[in-house]
Order: sequence, then C-alpha cells, then structure tokens
Amino acid sequence: MPLVKAPFFRGLPGSLKPRVSAAGAILVVGCMVGLSSAAERPAAGEIPAALPSQALLVATVRWGSTTLSALDLRGGAIVPIVTKPSAEMDIAAAPGRVAYLVREGSDPTRNYVETLDLQTRRAYRFGPPAGFALLGFALDPAGSDLAYSAMDIRRSRSRSAYWQSALANLETGKDRICLSSGPHSPTGEAIPIPFGWSPSSGAIYFRGLMPFRGMIDGDLWAMREDGPGLIRLLADSEYVGRPALSPDGRFLAYLSSQADLLPVSQIRAPGAPPGNTLTVMELATGRKTSVTGKAGVTFGCVRWSAADDQVIAERREPREGREDALALVSAAARDAFQLRDIAVQPSAGAAVVDIARCGAGGPLFWVEKDGGQRRLRTARSSREAATILALGGGELRVIGCLGGNTLERH
Repeated sequence: MPLVKAPFFRGLPGSLKPRVSAAGAILVVGCMVGLSSAAERPAAGEIPAALPSQALLVATVRWGSTTLSALDLRGGAIVPIVTKPSAEMDIAAAPGRVAYLVREGSDPTRNYVETLDLQTRRAYRFGPPAGFALLGFALDPAGSDLAYSAMDIRRSRSRSAYWQSALANLETGKDRICLSSGPHSPTGEAIPIPFGWSPSSGAIYFRGLMPFRGMIDGDLWAMREDGPGLIRLLADSEYVGRPALSPDGRFLAYLSSQADLLPVSQIRAPGAPPGNTLTVMELATGRKTSVTGKAGVTFGCVRWSAADDQVIAERREPREGREDALALVSAAARDAFQLRDIAVQPSAGAAVVDIARCGAGGPLFWVEKDGGQRRLRTARSSREAATILALGGGELRVIGCLGGNTLERH
C-alpha cells in the first residue's frame, strides 16, 4: 500500500513529540518486519454468486457463532454469506471486504482474522505470532492491509502486559511491528487497539485498553504509517463509550459526561456510556463542536451516515413516573452542528444499539435491544416504523450498506 504524504494532524491538542526508544519498546520511525501466519483460500462455496443490489450487511451472534448475511431491502429475503465460530462482534469493513474474528477452541492464541472479499469470493486468514492473542483490528480503506494489536499470553503477568501493534499485508502475510510494550511506551499501561483507518489522511486510530483495570478504555491515539509515532487525541477522562470515525475519515464523533448534569441512575463505570455531551472533532485541525443535553438528558449509540457528514445518535430524556422519552437526532459535521429530531422514533422501553443510513436522505435503520430481543427497524419520512428483522436472543449489528458485491461502511 503506498504511503500517504498528506500533512498530518496540524495543531491537534495534546500532541506528543516524536521519541525513539530502544529495541523492544515503542518503534516510532517506520515499521519492523515480523513473523505471523497467513493463508488465502477460495470461499466460493460460502458466498452466493450474486448478492442483492440493495441490501444491508448484517451480523448476528447466536449460540457461539457469528453469521454475516445480506438483508435484501427490496424483497426482504435474508441471504446467508458466512458463519464462523466466534460469539464476538469484532468486525471491520472496507469497500468490498469484511474482516471478522474466528475462534479455534478455548485457546485465544489460536484465534485468527478472516477477511472476506465479496467481489472475488476469496477469503484471507491472518493470525498473530505464536503465543499472541488478538485484541482488536481495523482494515485499511483499500482492504489490503490489516492493523491489529495482540498480547503475548504466556509472558504477560498480572502487573505487566507484553503486546505489539502491527500492520499486516493480507496478500503476503507479512506484518510490520509498529508499536510494542516497553518502559518508554507513550501509552503507559494501556494497550493501543485499532478501531479506524482514515481514507483521507491514511491515519490509524487507536483506543487504549487498560488490561489491569477491568479492561476499561484509556486514551485515544492516532498514528500514520509514515509519521512520527503516536499522537494523543483525547485523554481517557474526555470521552465515554466507543468513538465513531466518519466514513471519509475527516471527523471523529464521541460522547463525554458532565457528571453534575447526569442523574445518579445514569452514572456508569469510568469510560462507560451513556454521556450527555456529543462532540465532533475535525481531525485535520483539532476543532471541536459540541452539544450538551439539558439536565438528565443522555446520548447513547452514535453512528455516521454512509453517504454524507451526518452524525446520528440516540437521545434519552427521563420523564417522572413514565418511561424515558427516546428520540433519534442528527446533525451535519460541517455546519453549526445543530441537533435536529428525526421524525421516526424508537420503540418505548427499548435501547438503540446500532444505527445506519445508506444514502443521503435515504431510509434510516436502527437496532433496538428490548430485554432478550433484538429488532432491526426502518422508516422513511413518516413516523411509522416497521420491524424488518427480529432476533430472539443473541446480538444483531449492521455492518454496512451493500450494492451488489460492493460494501459501504457506515
């Protein structure tokens, strides 16, 4: 994959000066070639010859397995694509390709990532070096490289973790170690886990994972393959939940909390959602725009539209003696960032756990969690919503929008 030469994160707050460490610590200039395992195999027996022309790529987790399917938006049919033992929602997507974690028994060091090419109908398997367990991964915008982080299970102890973050080429299987544990690590005790890869700047985004504090989230970081090393974007106290990178890689949406405005019942463990402030950061400049809900109001699930710069979120407002009032709200990242209510509303008593919109002004889709039930619902301009997929038990997630064998992330 060619290196990106665009200017990198001018003026971001909290930037770190480049530092060069000894071998075995952080590698900040280039990436070192390492050893891993990879294999390519045909997947023609699993992928249908032609996928629907208008569909959602959905993932369902039940009974220890994850199934990827195409949900035909015209006819309503479910077209299974692949089922793997996983029981995890560790899934990354790029146009035309989707990567997912596969479990091989109870030993986490045997787990691997399989990347499925929806156009060529081939699958690429990648595993970390022997003795390492995968913690997270992200696909590059072209779908040719995989950024991953893994921990050495045998060497790690209760007070110290041995880990590495690397870039792996799916065609050759070669990986280049870019970050590793050591006394000079700028991430401290946190392990950087990749969660996004920008098409516009080539930057990879990481969230810190604190393995000895109950796996809570740490700081947010960014790194370019040809850049000076990690740059801190946010401290762990500045956000809650999972940040969301826009499809074009220019913006980052995240939640934060002002505890004095949160009801006691909504205060969770450190780093856990919900939050009462929704912020969008322009990554090239570091400029932030925020909206804070009034006292008691919280925001939950945050997603981006696949076709424009609209950020969409769930808003929850408590009502005395009644169920909370739920609403879906949206705002454009490039304007004054005014939140507006979307006409359609979630079901009373449910929680929204995923949101997707495939085209500008197109239908909205959201996943509701209601007890042990999961429902994928949709509506256009009216307030009438319809359930198009129901799951009794397990998990349900929208991975992206399908046009034939072409995948768009959301």
